[in-house]
Amino acid sequence: MEVYSKVQKRADIMARHRVDATVRPRPLAFQSERTCQPAPGAWEVSVVFSDAQRTRACAMRLQAHRGRWRVVAMELG
Repeated sequence: MEVYSKVQKRADIMARHRVDATVRPRPLAFQSERTCQPAPGAWEVSVVFSDAQRTRACAMRLQAHRGRWRVVAMELG
């Protein structure tokens, strides 16, 4: 639930700063992606991406759970 609440908080912030609700998101360009497997059934992923105005990074830890991948930690900067 921690990851869900972080995503929801980010969506709320974006909605408050949106001036015009009809504005479409800008296309993203991905600069780099990195992955590592620190343990069986777990992956850590980092991505750096940008749009026309800024560059951001996202890091996630995914774990196998009941035949699916679950994001158990996420940071967006």
